[in-house]
Amino acid sequence: MSSRAYVAELGPEPAMRRVLAVSAALAYLLGIATIFNLAIDARLAALGALIWSLHGGAQWFLIASAHKRFQRLRIHSDGTAELLGAGGDWHRATICKDCIVLPGIAWLKLALAKGGSYCELVRRESCGNEQWRHLQVIWRHLGTVP
Repeated sequence: MSSRAYVAELGPEPAMRRVLAVSAALAYLLGIATIFNLAIDARLAALGALIWSLHGGAQWFLIASAHKRFQRLRIHSDGTAELLGAGGDWHRATICKDCIVLPGIAWLKLALAKGGSYCELVRRESCGNEQWRHLQVIWRHLGTVP
């Protein structure tokens, strides 16, 4: 079997997408609280909180819109990936180096070939044993993504 044919096909879990959205919101709220607790002028803190909020809102919007656009993902053994769009077409992507794959959960970030990115939080239980095992083997094979 060629290494190109070895693929992990994963379907996102709605509960994990909610966990991701809530975690992002909490992180940005904690960031705002931290900014206001700094020993700086209140106007500067308000400006910092505004910039932080705009950045967080934009990131949150990008993640939510990508989740609406894509239904499934495929990770290939060569470090490439594909995302299944809502219309049934596959979009090319590459794995980013800030992915984390642990024994029971994975944080996957993909760069789309046409620009933009896609993030997904995936659990072993939601993928099925065979697909999760494929992801683990691919991840070990890739090592550190350049």
